[in-house]
Amino acid sequence: MDNRFVVLTEYFRANNTGRRKEINKSIEVNCRIPQTKSVIIFIDPEIEFPPSLKRILSEEDYGKIKFQYTKPKSRSTYADFFSYANKNLIGENCILCNNDISFLLPI
Repeated sequence: MDNRFVVLTEYFRANNTGRRKEINKSIEVNCRIPQTKSVIIFIDPEIEFPPSLKRILSEEDYGKIKFQYTKPKSRSTYADFFSYANKNLIGENCILCNNDISFLLPI
């Protein structure tokens, strides 16, 4: 049995550079921990996901990222996350978190 977690979060391009770095760091940390099976990122299809994350993560860790595209120019709602999980993640251990939350060992 796979006891790892699926992390569901949102990515948006914050106006503040410091805030963008904080969000990117949280995504990086959540991809690197062994207890993370995948990180589902809800993202506006018109926003570029930061290429720096692909450069700093290993291929295996970057491969944990899955994109769920939202409606253009809109943010995800709790209903979006729960609907996705109910349709696609039955039987999985899921964590829904803000994009600036990262998890340390052990979860």
